[in-house]
Amino acid sequence: MRSQQTDSQTKERLTKRILANSRILCFLSAILALLALLGWIFNINVFKQVYPGLPVMHANTAFGLLLATIAILLTGSERRSRKTTVATCGPGVVVLLLGLLTLSEYFSGVDFRIDLLIFGQAGMPTDLYPGATLTSNIGESYAFRRRFACL
Repeated sequence: MRSQQTDSQTKERLTKRILANSRILCFLSAILALLALLGWIFNINVFKQVYPGLPVMHANTAFGLLLATIAILLTGSERRSRKTTVATCGPGVVVLLLGLLTLSEYFSGVDFRIDLLIFGQAGMPTDLYPGATLTSNIGESYAFRRRFACL
C-alpha cells in the first residue's frame, strides 16, 4: 500500500515538473516569435535573421508560433473550462490554416502573399535573397527536396 502511495506521489511530482518545464519552453518560444515579429515591424534584421547564413523567420511563421504557444499555454491548466477549450480552438484553427496555406505555396509554387494578411504591403519580405522573389525561393527549395527525395 505504501509503495503505491509513493509511486503516485512520484508521478505527481514528475507531472508538475514536466508541466513547469513545458511552460518555460512555451514562454521562450513566445519570446522568440515576438522578437521575430518586432523585427518585421521595425525592420530589425538581427531579429528576423539571427545569423547571415541562416534563413529568415517569416512573419507568418512567427505569428503561427506565437498563436500555437498561446494555445498550448491555455490548455496546460488543470482546470479546463468550456470557455478555455473554445478559446484554444481559435488559435489552433488559425495555425492550421497558416500551415495549409504555406504548404500549398511550397508545393504549387504560387505565392499567396500570406504575409500581406498579417502586415500589409509594408511588411512583405523583400530582402530574403538579393534578386530573388519568395516564389522563386520556394520553387528552388521544392526542386532541391525532390532531387534528394529520390536518393
